[in-house]
Amino acid sequence: MRYEVSALSRIYRQRVLFDFNNKEHVTRFRRFMTDNRWEDGCPFELVWPYLSIPDMIKDQIIKNYLKI
Repeated sequence: MRYEVSALSRIYRQRVLFDFNNKEHVTRFRRFMTDNRWEDGCPFELVWPYLSIPDMIKDQIIKNYLKI
């Protein structure tokens, strides 16, 4: 007997908060910025008040760089 994976379970994934100190997180975002797509779907969770994950990450990186 063969079990099919539902479309919803393929879409659902555990998301993590972006950490600008985590080299893997920064590398994944860098690849997104160069390829304009996520490799396996976006692994990061969107937090309020942001409306898009790329804008949220850019803001966090800028604030960290500027020490704000």
